Amino acid sequence: MVRCGRQSFLLALAALAIPARGGGGGDDGNGGGNAQVLFKEDFSGAFPGTSWSAPFSTGSGTSIQIDSSGGDAALRMTTTDDPAFVGTTTSASFNSRPMTVSVKISSTGSGEGSGGFAILDHTGASIAAAEWHAATPSGLTFRILSAVNPTPVAVPLAGSGFHTFTFTVSDSGEASWKLDGTTVMTQSAFPSDMVRVQLYDNVSSTSGSSFALFRFDDVTVTSP
Repeated sequence: MVRCGRQSFLLALAALAIPARGGGGGDDGNGGGNAQVLFKEDFSGAFPGTSWSAPFSTGSGTSIQIDSSGGDAALRMTTTDDPAFVGTTTSASFNSRPMTVSVKISSTGSGEGSGGFAILDHTGASIAAAEWHAATPSGLTFRILSAVNPTPVAVPLAGSGFHTFTFTVSDSGEASWKLDGTTVMTQSAFPSDMVRVQLYDNVSSTSGSSFALFRFDDVTVTSP
C-alpha cells in the first residue's frame, strides 16, 4: 500500500500556478522534441531556494539535505528513528493534462523507509504516487488515483544507482507510470487540475533498527 503524505502539512502549502525552474544542469532527455520544460531541478543550487517548500517532517532524527558524495549533487533523505516522515513539495503548480514528470531515485541500505514522489492536487491530496520500499521484503508500489499496479514490479538492487520514475498524462486524461522507460501501469480519467510534485521518505514502522537512505535527482516537468 502506498503510504503517501501527511496532508496536514500539505494543505498549509500554497500552490503557485506558474512555471518554474530549479537548479540548472544536465539534460536527462525529458525536455526534448516539442515538449515545453516547465520545471527542471538537479539540486546543484541552493535548497530549498524558491523552487521548493521548506522541508516538513514528523518524528525525530529526520534529515533532508543536498548530498554531493557521489559526485553529482542530489537531495538526500533519511531518518534515525521511527515512525517518521520527511519531504518537500514544488512551490509551483502545473497543469496536469498534458504533463510528464520524471524523477531519478536511488536507495541505499535495506532498512526501514519508503522513498517516493507523489502528484498532489490543488487541495494537497495525493492523486498519484510511486514508492520504493527498501526493507525486506522490498517492493515498488505505483498508484494512479485509487488503482495500484496490477502486476508486481522487480525491485532494483539497493545500491544499484539511480532509477528513473516517470509519470505521464495525456490531453484526454490517460495516465501512466514507467520505471526506467518500461510501462508499469495505465489508468484513464485522470483529472484536469493544477498539481504539484512532492518528494518524500515515509517510515511507518515503530521498531526499526536501521533506516534506508534515499537520493532524488533530475526532477523534470514538461508539457506534454
